[in-house]
Amino acid sequence: MAQQPTSGSSFPSDLTLDILLRLPAKSVWRFRCVSKLWLSITTDPCFIKSFGTTRPSLLLCSIKCHNFFVTSTPQHTHHSSTRSYSSSQTFHCYPMKLPGEKCYFSNMDSVHGLICIEDADSKKPVVWNPSTNQLLHLPKPNMSSKHANVFLGYDSVEGKHKVVCLPYKKTCYVCRVFTLRSGQESWRTVKTNLKHRCIGYASGQCIKGVIYYLARNSQTYDTVIMSFGVLSEIFRMIELPSGIKQDVLISYEGRLACIDRNNNTRLWILEDADKHKWSFQDFFLPLNEWDMGVSREEHNWTATPYLDNRFKLKGCTHAEIHIEKKHMGTEIPTSPEISEALLLPEPNKTATVILDQDEHVPEWKEQITIRGLVVSALLGTLFCIITHKLNLTVGIIPSLNVAAGLLGFFFVKSWTGFLSKLGFTVKPFTKQENTVIQTCVVACYGLAFSGGFGSYLIAMDEKTYKLIGADYPGNHAEDVINPGLWWMIGFLFVVSFLGLFSLVPLRKVMVLDYKLTYPSGTATAMLINSFHTNSGAELAANQVKCLGKYLSLSLVWSCFKWFFSGVGDACGFDNFPTLGLTLFKNTFYFDFSPTYVGCGLICPHIVNCSVLLGAIISWGFLWPFVSQHAGDWYPADLGSNDFKGLYGYKVFIAIAIILGDGLYNLVKIIAVTVKELCSNSSRHLNLPVVTNVVDDEASEILLVKKKRDEVFLKDRIPLGFAVSGYVGLAAISTATIPLIFPPLKWYFVLCSYFIAPALAFCNSYGTGLTDWSLASTYGKIGLFIIASVVGTDGGVIAGLAACGVMMSIVSTAADLMQDFKTGYLTLSSAKSMFVSQLVGTAMGCIIAPLTFYLFWSAFDIGDPNGPYKAPYAVIFREMAILGIEGFAELPKHCLALCYGFFVAALVVNLLRDITPPKISQFIPIPMAMAVPFYIGAYFAIDMFVGTVILFVWERINRKDADDYAGAVASGLICGDGIWTIPSAILSILRINPPICMYFTPALAS
Repeated sequence: MAQQPTSGSSFPSDLTLDILLRLPAKSVWRFRCVSKLWLSITTDPCFIKSFGTTRPSLLLCSIKCHNFFVTSTPQHTHHSSTRSYSSSQTFHCYPMKLPGEKCYFSNMDSVHGLICIEDADSKKPVVWNPSTNQLLHLPKPNMSSKHANVFLGYDSVEGKHKVVCLPYKKTCYVCRVFTLRSGQESWRTVKTNLKHRCIGYASGQCIKGVIYYLARNSQTYDTVIMSFGVLSEIFRMIELPSGIKQDVLISYEGRLACIDRNNNTRLWILEDADKHKWSFQDFFLPLNEWDMGVSREEHNWTATPYLDNRFKLKGCTHAEIHIEKKHMGTEIPTSPEISEALLLPEPNKTATVILDQDEHVPEWKEQITIRGLVVSALLGTLFCIITHKLNLTVGIIPSLNVAAGLLGFFFVKSWTGFLSKLGFTVKPFTKQENTVIQTCVVACYGLAFSGGFGSYLIAMDEKTYKLIGADYPGNHAEDVINPGLWWMIGFLFVVSFLGLFSLVPLRKVMVLDYKLTYPSGTATAMLINSFHTNSGAELAANQVKCLGKYLSLSLVWSCFKWFFSGVGDACGFDNFPTLGLTLFKNTFYFDFSPTYVGCGLICPHIVNCSVLLGAIISWGFLWPFVSQHAGDWYPADLGSNDFKGLYGYKVFIAIAIILGDGLYNLVKIIAVTVKELCSNSSRHLNLPVVTNVVDDEASEILLVKKKRDEVFLKDRIPLGFAVSGYVGLAAISTATIPLIFPPLKWYFVLCSYFIAPALAFCNSYGTGLTDWSLASTYGKIGLFIIASVVGTDGGVIAGLAACGVMMSIVSTAADLMQDFKTGYLTLSSAKSMFVSQLVGTAMGCIIAPLTFYLFWSAFDIGDPNGPYKAPYAVIFREMAILGIEGFAELPKHCLALCYGFFVAALVVNLLRDITPPKISQFIPIPMAMAVPFYIGAYFAIDMFVGTVILFVWERINRKDADDYAGAVASGLICGDGIWTIPSAILSILRINPPICMYFTPALAS
């Protein structure tokens, strides 16, 4: 007889879910222990969000005889017809043991279901979940003050709470941040870029992922409102309206508002934080103010009595109820927040909710347009030229993503506006189309870097071989392949697409499940979203005007400089001894390059200062010291570019610093990645977050997130397509690459493709956490391994080619995941992002070699005394030779110096990680210091001029600097880059500049 199924096994799961949603929060928490099924249901984020929508409640807390009581009552929903509490209303009251005898509650609402407390005895912040009556004790933050201002924030993008601690009544230089449910064991330190001082236990609010609190400007001592982005972790200062005396910050219709204590019925509402723009509304209070609060004299409260706010579970925004508080001796319950429930707007003044929940999202095919692809090709060409120029001169390439998004917006908007004026009907320009253009451009010019045109490909050419020396051990004439247009295009086509297919199946895991930040992708998405709003479009138009102005100035100046550059490499402004002829001989001079000044404006201050410090150490002290030992350490009659002389010291010490920095950061990011992956599996053991209420702000956040998830998952990329694409491309590549590079046998290529997805995942995950892609480091690892395995018979070419294979895969995979993040935040289809990456990569496979060949034909690439030194060509070829021959032929004491600088790079990186931010922010970056060791100090001077300009600009007007510095820098770089095209054409036609401006010492009288 067949066994009958039990009732539990046939119980419908949807009915189980419905029953669990109706239970009290504490019961749901206990029932997690019933079974694995119930545990998975009750810990699912969708269940938690749905659970919160069913039971909005009001939380009242009171202290009586040193005992703490918590009372909660169900709250009327927005559509409820009941306007007040009745005597039959259910109240839940329970005593609660506080973590210490004295506790301070943060002056802000609950944030997504949690409340933050500070234990005055242990000085430790405590996070309280009223739904489960749980307390999570956080580690004590290392603060300079005895007490701290504690704020709790919620990031809807990553779905995480963050606790922020700032010094109490002391100037803030750094703050401490703790992310809940992230596996974090200690506080992270975040630098506060704006010096300010919190006002006592400052009132705070968390609205749409931004924490606001009251503070004083440490320079002007004016009262201001500080904002802290929970996701970006960036501070901003907001000026208050003149003449008001604020006291309490509240959330009003999803916006920050504050009460004017000089006019108790006036509410000031923040309209635009960037422009410090406020509006106000006047209200009348339905109750007598002294009936709504406890008298100041009786309980010695310092805040305005009827507006005093300690904490409250959010959700009474639309309850429209009035609670009359009674004075009961030592019982001091906290008052509910003054919000729409107690502020009734006058009939002639209404507020609007700025949210377009019905925003139309185009289909993925509509997001990819012909005009968008044309603009992408034009901008891709321009940015490839800029990347080549930087790659072949100094090897430092700043991010051009902002310029790509901005110029894409400008070109399409200009085109649609022009056609509209002619009477044509044009298709609206959407943020999705803007995202596709930006993705195509970045994919295109990214190949100008990962394609190796300034590193491993050009390291194979005859000029680099001769520069190192035909008699140099391991440097063989057989290991030479000169650049050819067709084989470079073919090589890029067979290696550049594999990275796109390697991680496509993990897009949901990386973006939605792990919620990786991808800071550059997130920043680009925020920029594009801002372009397509009224205020954002206005700012974008101003930024485009600024970019156009400085692009024109840069273009005219570059043209002017050309007339004085003469024939050869010693003429013109590029060789202007601005600091004197003595320093000029040691490459210390300002060469009036708009490109390098623009790089200084874009790169962080610490990068520019690190480059200058590296130049001072090497060209100011080290190379003059080594030169004094010519004839002892190395033969004095060697040429300036002989690796057995001073040139060898320059190259190998630079290599040692680069390898030390790369190795440290590789180990660090792998460790962070492993730790983060392990913490994901145990997140349910941390503090459970149950959202009791969902107000307008939370509802809006959930709606936006739900829409983003739906759009991101709507257009699926089949797993079979991704796998078959990778396998097919790997097979083609395995068969083709040995034809281009015979020493790299097919089995080496095949082994590379077996391990490439794992390395691509590590690099993409690390980029998502740190915004730092280590593609070149993974490439160097492949270079050393393959070169050492192949040996003297073709090991140099095999190692350099293997480096290219590995760099292409891990770089494009990280770029794709970053673009997926951008697309997710701009409501762009995942399929349109993937297709635009494919199209952009295809463009780059053609445009990048063509633009490089323009440089190769017009200029003397690789000349150590010319402007296009191609510094990494020599470095990469020497790395391959080192993998084969070792260190036997280095000049005297060169190996000892290399060991010293290698260890120094490790130590400096370690110090940057273990010292407090107020110290580590001044510790240089070894990778940036290494570049001038080989190239020279002139570009470091230019970049330092750029960083000084930015520093002064930030001190004069920080908002303008934040808004327009990127546009100014992009204009300077683009203008100089555009001039490269006519300059190259003139060089090909053998048209030389008419004047040679040259400087020599004055003759003695």
